[in-house]
Amino acid sequence: MKNDLVRKYLWILDTLYRTGGITFAELSRRWERSAANESKGPLTRRTFINCKEAIQFNFQIDIACDSSDGYKYYIKDIADLRDDTIRQWVLNGFAITNMIQENRQLRDRILMEEVPSGTHFLVPIIQAMQNDLRVTLTYQTFYQDEPFEVTVEPYCVKAFRQRWYVLARDVSHDKLKVYALDRIRKVETTTETFSLPATFDARSYFEDYFGVIVQPEESDLETVRVKVWSERNEVKYIRTLPLHHSQQEEEHTEEYSIFSYRLHPSVDFYQELLKHGDLVEVLSPQWVREEMIAYIVEMGKRYGLQKEDK
Repeated sequence: MKNDLVRKYLWILDTLYRTGGITFAELSRRWERSAANESKGPLTRRTFINCKEAIQFNFQIDIACDSSDGYKYYIKDIADLRDDTIRQWVLNGFAITNMIQENRQLRDRILMEEVPSGTHFLVPIIQAMQNDLRVTLTYQTFYQDEPFEVTVEPYCVKAFRQRWYVLARDVSHDKLKVYALDRIRKVETTTETFSLPATFDARSYFEDYFGVIVQPEESDLETVRVKVWSERNEVKYIRTLPLHHSQQEEEHTEEYSIFSYRLHPSVDFYQELLKHGDLVEVLSPQWVREEMIAYIVEMGKRYGLQKEDK
């Protein structure tokens, strides 16, 4: 698809999504004023119908017309769209970009977080996933001085803490591994095909973990109970932005709340808890509490609060 067509499709979807329903006449008027309409050409009814069919084909999103409500066009099954994180991400990203274009005077007042290098490898990796092709990565870890080559079968990509990762099967070791895109130096798509296991589900693979570290041999699936104090509105922050999809608020008082998480505790999870400083305390299980204590003791040593072990 050409970029101008994709822009038009996304603009139509974003407009229908934000309005909840709109007539063709109003949609056409908005298109005339939109920054996405670089050619400044009109949106004819025939063009809209063609776009509507293309959106259904390319994005699997149906646009319907409600004749009982002034012939308004709307997104059918919008609940499915809200539950689809990828399509939501695409639409939200387009809406923000389009808004900035329409309000250029605000460009210096809309601050975005920078994403590390490596995102340009997303396209060849996703294309390889689409065609079930193996890729050869030139990869540089933080633990080795020199990069190395590895041929992998890309299963899925995942964004975490402003970085992109690819979960792939290392062909030579027959093992699933996670590779950070910002540590990839080169991607070469091979002509060798592979078959994604029928039982593989990306969401389920990471479901019981926090972040991208998946090491079932390192820990059992646990119910971790965490006490969060209400000072500085910490409970409200965690309540409105859960640390993990399994988060449950078991107890609430004016002074604190107790949250539980069902997952495999990992370094990523400990680091997330430590970010909340003295307002978070792991209650159970005991071994997870001891892991947190070990981190805190080491922090104390760094700051000279206690002597180093000799």
